Amino acid sequence: MTIGAVILIVRMLLPFFWPNYMKPKWLKWLEQEHGDILRLLKKEANKMPYPEWDNQVETQEGLENWVAEVRKKHGV
Repeated sequence: MTIGAVILIVRMLLPFFWPNYMKPKWLKWLEQEHGDILRLLKKEANKMPYPEWDNQVETQEGLENWVAEVRKKHGV
């Protein structure tokens, strides 16, 4: 039971303290280049269906288009 509680706590905290080496390349790029709107990007991603979001982060062009779209939408 104690082991289960420890695993549960780690799983809950991991997204907040995600080690850099475990982050996908596209997420590292967004953090470095567009950290100022990362919160807006996360909010927009939560509204998208998974296949659409996955296609958007699959290519560099998709990421750049998404960033431009979010900046335009929010006037940032």
